[in-house]
Amino acid sequence: MKKLLLFLCSTFFVILTIGGISTAFAQSDSVRITHSQETNTLKNQRYVASYDYALLKNEPTKWMIKAYGIHLIDYRLGVERKLTTSFSIALDVAHNKSADFDRYLKRWVSGAEVRWYYDIKNRIRKGKSSNQFSGNYFALRYETAWKNPESEAAWRKDINNRELYPDNSNLWKTDYYSDYYNSQVSLTYGMQRRFFRFGFLDFFVSLNNRIGRQIHRNVVFLDGNNTGAPRNRPDPNDLFQTVEVSPINYWNLTTGFKFGVTFADLKKARPSRKGELFSVGENEQKLWKINWPVLEITSSSQSLNSSIGYEHKIGQSAFSINTYLDLFFSKFFGKNARLYDTATQTEFITNVRETSIGGILSIQPRWYFLKNLPAPLRPEGNNLSGVYVGNNTTFWGLYGLSTTNRYSNKYSDKPQFINTGLLLGYQQKLFKNGFVDLNISKGFFNNHPYYYTYYLWMPNMLHLWTPHSFLRNNFIFDFKLGFAF
Repeated sequence: MKKLLLFLCSTFFVILTIGGISTAFAQSDSVRITHSQETNTLKNQRYVASYDYALLKNEPTKWMIKAYGIHLIDYRLGVERKLTTSFSIALDVAHNKSADFDRYLKRWVSGAEVRWYYDIKNRIRKGKSSNQFSGNYFALRYETAWKNPESEAAWRKDINNRELYPDNSNLWKTDYYSDYYNSQVSLTYGMQRRFFRFGFLDFFVSLNNRIGRQIHRNVVFLDGNNTGAPRNRPDPNDLFQTVEVSPINYWNLTTGFKFGVTFADLKKARPSRKGELFSVGENEQKLWKINWPVLEITSSSQSLNSSIGYEHKIGQSAFSINTYLDLFFSKFFGKNARLYDTATQTEFITNVRETSIGGILSIQPRWYFLKNLPAPLRPEGNNLSGVYVGNNTTFWGLYGLSTTNRYSNKYSDKPQFINTGLLLGYQQKLFKNGFVDLNISKGFFNNHPYYYTYYLWMPNMLHLWTPHSFLRNNFIFDFKLGFAF
């Protein structure tokens, strides 16, 4: 775990200036003294001061309010309060969408968490940190979803003819399923880091026990006739439904990150010298980047999403060529899944096994235009950090195998060009081995292959999640946070 810590919290030692007298020759009329001094001492001292300031190492904190996102798809508001030097309690709340048969309803979700910052006392003793919520931790968490009266009523009441869906041919479907999330207990190992007064990062690995229920609504046509779909709806008086509730209980292993802002009661232990933002004038010619992986493993599904990138500066100019290869893998088995058949253009209920692997290649010529400002306004260092503009060209490919009660077939979107357009973004090297990169681009073309749309326009599905968020009018938002070398 200590190796993982290096990318955001590497310890830098000050190279002390050593001045020495090399030779002293005593003579009757004079004494000659020679001095020597190591170079780069001031820069290293300044680096440590910047590092201490950025991580708020000298500012103990008893509580902080956090507003953050998990993978950019789960937004929450929370508070964390110190109980002792090593232990804290955290509370959070979110308002998320949940699937409810043929619609999405918003539900409140709240959680409580006890954290143990197991190394904080040792770090304070060594002078590496103050008591300010930055450190490695173990946590025990409980989360629950509040009941939605509208959702409960949806499946308790008798089904009406407007809730029916057509099957293939001209038949109305008789079986409807929906899964409801109730609660979750998690054991987590994480690394939380605060930077400056209003930012924080939290990387975590979590073992979770999720509890829910599946609602099965079986519709009976009293006259025995469920034909006429989709145009002729049956008489509501001819419909009768039975409801069966089955428990859902499974374990999963997940990884992820939280990124957001904080508001805290900072009490300075001693003055901190403000340094440069993250880096201190480092020169960079190239940069390898690995996005923090998003992993989920259950007994019925496995998924992994991450990306690797490489950026190379063109000479000593403010221009560079950046490339990202976003990869995602998904394998899962689902019961009573609702799928769409493109051949018949109808939905159907089935058990499904699916394995898929795909990727997005992005090629981005970038111009860090602030590097061309006059010297007093120019950011320090000839590196790959700062605001940039450029072009974003994307390619996409997917291969998969899907097996249902109706068919078993291979599917693919062969590698193909998707879009190209204008790019605006900001990238920052985070100390020694970390980076953050966020950008938005506007494509010139309206090109959305079927599987490309299916996999990438569903950011609420973790096993389909990629670092991209595809917005309307061909806008693409991309956020990356991870390792840099």
